[in-house]
Amino acid sequence: MTTQRLTRQNGRELIAGFADEFADVAFERLLKLVKCCPNCFFFNEPLELCKCSDANARPPARVIAHGCNEFLDKEEIPF
Repeated sequence: MTTQRLTRQNGRELIAGFADEFADVAFERLLKLVKCCPNCFFFNEPLELCKCSDANARPPARVIAHGCNEFLDKEEIPF
C-alpha cells in the first residue's frame, strides 16, 4: 500500500471536492427545513388545519415540523 504525500495542489483539490459535497448536502438540508406546514399552501395557520386532508384535520406535530409529501410552497406574489 502506498501513501500519497499531501501537497498544496492535491490539498486544494481535496478541499474543493469537500466544499462541493458539503454545499450540495447543506442545500438539500436547508430546503427540507423550510418544507414544513407553516410554509405550505395547504396549511390554514389561524386554525392550524391542513386543507389538503379530506377531513381538514390538524396534522400531527412531527408533520407540522417536518412537512409531508403533499407540501406545496405558498409563494406570495407581491403584486
